Amino acid sequence: MFLVSSSLTKPFSDIIQALRQIVKGHFNGRITVASNDEIGVHSGHALAANIGSPDRKSYLLIGNTVNIASRLQGLNKKFCTELIISEKTVLKIDDEDRVNMPFKALPATKVKGISKPVGIYTFAKE
Repeated sequence: MFLVSSSLTKPFSDIIQALRQIVKGHFNGRITVASNDEIGVHSGHALAANIGSPDRKSYLLIGNTVNIASRLQGLNKKFCTELIISEKTVLKIDDEDRVNMPFKALPATKVKGISKPVGIYTFAKE
């Protein structure tokens, strides 16, 4: 999970850079995603906290954003993909960056807990 402050002028620049590295490495054969390493990406607000005692801490992420990202991750099996990105996230990427990334639209899909189908994308194999 990427945590990004909304006060940044370009809050998605770090995420875009990470996605570029994933795409570049994947298509150049340097990165392979094991069948159990599927990724779901969604944007929005989430609550992040350290909970527990000083001896036993746990990092917690909760919220609708986290739930949707998890549901998207689960859709990778259905679409035989390794990475699914929500339309909400894709639309937040600057046009200049979006043009240079090989996004491929997948059918809008219902996900548990959301009333409307979610627009989803993956990276097109070049």
